[in-house]
Amino acid sequence: MEHAVGCHHFVDPQGNYIGSWVGCPPPEGSIEVPSEPLHPSQVWDGNNWTGGEEEIERERMLQELWALDGKLPRYAEPAITAENDEFLFAIKERKRQLRSQLYGAS
Repeated sequence: MEHAVGCHHFVDPQGNYIGSWVGCPPPEGSIEVPSEPLHPSQVWDGNNWTGGEEEIERERMLQELWALDGKLPRYAEPAITAENDEFLFAIKERKRQLRSQLYGAS
């Protein structure tokens, strides 16, 4: 996420991200950190953002699944060729794998 020049990121005393501020004071007791987390579940440990690996991986898989949805024809089947058939099979198989990892079923 891009922020305006002079944007400052803050956490609460427990390391939970509370937001970014430009040109106004942050909440009292907040601590400035060098960047925002990759995922809201991450916590600042004083040096780095920690945790959230499972949530980040789940979001990555969902984004991949959504991207693959856009590669499959919706209204008209393409001309069936060996290359198209192989391509569509690979996409459908990867989607099946992602769904299995995300939801526990195919």
